[in-house]
Amino acid sequence: MVDLSKIEVLAREKGIQLGVLAERAGISYQALNKLIRNNSTKIETLVSIAETLDVSPSIFFDNTSNETSQIINYLKERDDKIEELIRENERLKVQIEQGEKSVAPGEDAACADVS
Repeated sequence: MVDLSKIEVLAREKGIQLGVLAERAGISYQALNKLIRNNSTKIETLVSIAETLDVSPSIFFDNTSNETSQIINYLKERDDKIEELIRENERLKVQIEQGEKSVAPGEDAACADVS
């Protein structure tokens, strides 16, 4: 859940008036007030406001973002494992190709004389 009322608190803490914040974030003062009141905005706008306040956009999310972080970490670990398996697959393909090249032309690798 998002909490955009934190925008006012952060702006006050940093000594930035809401009109100045809105201008720096590329939105109107009215739009800033409306998104705070409605507690809703586009992610691009939220990122722009966060950058202007020099904070991470995640600061506007409650504890459910912790669960989201855990999910993201799990998916990243899974993606890393998939990439590792793809690299291993490519390495094995190269080994197989090199093994096939070492067998004489017309000779089946399974039937090669090993005497």
